Order: sequence, then C-alpha cells, then structure tokens
Amino acid sequence: MSFSIEIHNVSKSYQLDSTHKVYALNQLSLHIKKGETIGIIGKNGAGKSTLLKLLAELAYPDKGKIILNGKVLAILDLGTGFNPEFTGYQNIYFVGSIFGLNQHEIKALIPTIETFSGLGNFLNYPVKTYSTGMFVRLAFSTISHLNADIILLDEIITAGDTEFGFKSRKKIEWLKSQGKTMVITSHNLSEVLQLCDRFVILEAGQIISNTKQITDIRRYIKTSFEHSQTKNLNLAYKNEFIEIKNCQIISNQTDVLLNTQPFFLQFEVITNKLDYPISLAVRLKNFSSEGFITSPYFFKKQVDFLNSTSGYVIKLHFPAELLNEGEFSVDLLVMKEKAEKLGEIKDFFSFRIEPEPDLKTDEFSLSLGAIKPNISWTITQNPTSI
Repeated sequence: MSFSIEIHNVSKSYQLDSTHKVYALNQLSLHIKKGETIGIIGKNGAGKSTLLKLLAELAYPDKGKIILNGKVLAILDLGTGFNPEFTGYQNIYFVGSIFGLNQHEIKALIPTIETFSGLGNFLNYPVKTYSTGMFVRLAFSTISHLNADIILLDEIITAGDTEFGFKSRKKIEWLKSQGKTMVITSHNLSEVLQLCDRFVILEAGQIISNTKQITDIRRYIKTSFEHSQTKNLNLAYKNEFIEIKNCQIISNQTDVLLNTQPFFLQFEVITNKLDYPISLAVRLKNFSSEGFITSPYFFKKQVDFLNSTSGYVIKLHFPAELLNEGEFSVDLLVMKEKAEKLGEIKDFFSFRIEPEPDLKTDEFSLSLGAIKPNISWTITQNPTSI
C-alpha cells in the first residue's frame, strides 16, 4: 500500500511559561494513502492547525517522525508563504519558484491563474492591500495549479465569497480525480462531509475517531453539542439601545423538538426611547455552517413601539418539516434603518431537532444539509408511449 503521508507517534508542545506547557499533539499516529482526501475535525484547540503546520514543515515535532512522499503545498494561516509587499503577480512567481518551477513554467501558468482567481487588475497591487477574500482567491488559485502531490488546506473553503467557494470546491473535486492527496480542516462540516473520503476527529491533540462513516461524525457532533449547549434559555442582553430578555423555546413536546412538529422561539424586546426605526434579523445556523437562513423584520417608525417601556413579545414561528435532524443555534441582529448594526447576540438560542422516533434516519438524510422540507411531488404518466 502506497502512503503519501506517514505520521509516527508525533508530539508537539508549546511552553506557556517557565513551568507550564501544553500539548497541541500528543503521540499521534496516522497514515494517509496516496489519492485520499482527509478531513480533520475538532474543536478549537484540538490540534488541527498544528498538525497541518507540521505537515507543511512550518513547525517540527518534539517527538516522533513524519514522512512525506511527494511535493507539498499548503494554504494555512492567511499570508503564510506569500510576501505582503509583493504584488499578486510577484507572489505567483515567488511561490512557483519555491515550488521548483522556472520562470518559463510559471509564465505559462499565469493566464490560467488569472482567469481562475478573477482578480483582474488587482494582481498588479501589493497583497497587503487585499481583503481576506481576495487573498484566498490568489492563494488557492496559485496553489491549486502548481501540480503538488500533497495539498493542505486550513479553513480555506469558507474564507472566500460564495462564487469563488463554488469554484474552489469544483477544483478540489478535480484534484481528487487526478489522484492528489489532500488534507482539509474546516469548521464548515457540511463541506468536509461532501469533499472528504475519510474523517479524523481530534480532541486534545489525540485521534478519538478515524472513520469513513458519516454517522460517526453525526454522533460526535451530537455529543459535542450536548456538552456545550446552554441549558438556561432565559438569557438577557442589554445595551444603550435595546434590551432582550425572557428567551424561551415553545413547543408541544416538553423535552424534545421533532422535525414533524412546529415550534416557536420567543423573547421580549424593550427599546430605550429610540427616535428612529430599527430592524431585527435572526440568522439560523447549524453546527457546520456560518448561517444558512436569515430572516429580517423591519419595524416602521411607530412612536408607541419606540417609546414603550413595557416592550413587546416577539415570537418566531418555525413550521413543521422545515429543519433536518441536527443541532442549530440562532443569532439576533439589531439594525438601525437596515444599515447600522446596534447590537448582535451570538447563539442566543440553541436547540436540537430530532426525527420522529418511529422513523428510521438513514445516512442519506443525514448528509444532505440543514433543511428538510416536505416538498409535494406530482408524478403523471405520459398518456402515450414514446
């Protein structure tokens, strides 16, 4: 069996002070076959980024051995491997030369990288002037066209804009078809589940699961959510403009939310004598995304609402058969006239949706995203045969 990456009993620690150190990786062993795409999953501090830095040889283990069979390219921390003083074009030549290409070979790749990145004239400007999304475009466009054997991607899938994210995913799928070995970390688990052949779950610098089964990932997510979920939903938030209090989940079920049943998120709003209209928006997120539904409500300029000391009760209605099984949280945004943000409450609701107990949840359902609406199907047989 041919391995692209062999990790043998690797440990990496960082000294916190004169007497304390923390292990980012602790006696970790892993073998990755040639052509595999591996997803590294874990909470912040689990050791994901440290592992990729060791594979990219930007850091070295305290103990153990790493064997890399092939040329390696990586997009890790934003800016790693790129000179901020250089222009986009200069950085392409810079990275290409480090990879071992000559000037003629790099020049031949320029048109392809230009087209894929979509940066146009910005390639003539120093990288230090780029936004995060622009840097991601440059970095991924360059790295993915340099014909490396092993490609390391740390949180790069979700860092760019939606259009480029789609192009990047298609490119990753093409690289997989060419037999490239890839190691990907991302907080967007839905992307990892779609792109990767195998999943390695890290916790406290050690592998707790090495699996190809999506159901194992779902079990890990559910356990992590249950450990971190806020039990007291009666949270409060207050700033100089607005007060939010008495947050609660209302449903017909006392201890569980079912996919087949509607439920409500309810909270109270009290404003502090505003003389301008405000808008509220909720951002619904599942465990593996930054947000997939945003629902705004704009309050017209109403004196009674703006100056009410008793406030208003707001209830968000979630219909039955909308959300798939899984863990969700809700952010609340408070905006002035749809433009200026007055406040934001991250994860002010957290909840889990369960399937009906008598319905079997298969792996197909689990892997297909956050929403699962009951769409009506109509099938009509053609009156005549073709």
